[in-house]
Amino acid sequence: HEHWTLNIAEIENFLRAIHGAYPAPARELAGPAFYYDKTFFERSADDLMGEGLNMMEYPQSDARMVPASQRFFQLVKEGLIVHDGDPVLARHIANVVPHEREKGWRISKPRGSKRHIDAAVAVAVASHEATRTEPDEPTPTPSLYV
Repeated sequence: HEHWTLNIAEIENFLRAIHGAYPAPARELAGPAFYYDKTFFERSADDLMGEGLNMMEYPQSDARMVPASQRFFQLVKEGLIVHDGDPVLARHIANVVPHEREKGWRISKPRGSKRHIDAAVAVAVASHEATRTEPDEPTPTPSLYV
């Protein structure tokens, strides 16, 4: 994305601030879970994990993103998830298209598009992980923030 830059230090400090906002008993339970895709954040995640943050790798594979996308859509359809009108999130959601895969569909952007959908992906992951109930999957503790 030629005109889009990401300030990694700003993100790291933001995650530290969220982690620090949890009371000591919550931090003893690992505090909030922070999901990330290692493609661009692996070094930062390693550093933050060393500082005690609960960093959870979340590859954007079909195995992860198909259920996350479908759960997000279900929550929206049922009126169980809303947002505060943030224009960036609204724009990213508007940029999303369904992409049919072997085991269902996932959120994507049109082929060749340079439009961003990162916030939509983050909400799909967050809503899926926050509402997941399957006992055989690892469960983060005790809360989620994306």
